[in-house]
Amino acid sequence: MVEEIGSLTRLDYLFLSGNRDLTTGLIPASFANLTGLEELGLKSTARTGLIPSFIGDMVGLKMLDLDDNRLSAKIPTELGQLAELEFLLLNRNLLSGPIPTELGGMTSLRVAFFDRNSLTGTLEMLCDLATFNEQANDTDGNELLSADCLAPNSEVFCSCCTTCCNDANDSCNNEFEVANLDPIWEFR
Repeated sequence: MVEEIGSLTRLDYLFLSGNRDLTTGLIPASFANLTGLEELGLKSTARTGLIPSFIGDMVGLKMLDLDDNRLSAKIPTELGQLAELEFLLLNRNLLSGPIPTELGGMTSLRVAFFDRNSLTGTLEMLCDLATFNEQANDTDGNELLSADCLAPNSEVFCSCCTTCCNDANDSCNNEFEVANLDPIWEFR
């Protein structure tokens, strides 16, 4: 059933979040046809494998929620093409490797969660964006950036993170806290 959704090429919003009864597995290749999507919610849908690079072709995306799945490997550099993206939730997955510097191309980003993964490197390319840069920050106070940057087990360097987590702290950005963010993008 999930594979057939890719034939709905005029779809603007797709929320399947929390539907673990759907077919588990990869993000369907047919979703590459959904280039007009503004919001894609696949939180807690038992997705596995890689984040497909074709998501970078969904240049109108404003929200991408892949939280709480079993997505693995590296974050594709193509996500940096999402200049209109405001909300990126990649937390609570099995992602690993360095965070791509290309993510600095997400110039509209307001909320981004990278914590509870095995990512390494830096998020300084996001700290340079006006939304996360304290000196240039003229925003509404709903800007959030979270990563595994809490010592002593920090995996990511982030000088502008609003929340620093580490693998030893299971309560950091737990499901309750993340759910409380829903109104931020629902009423933007």
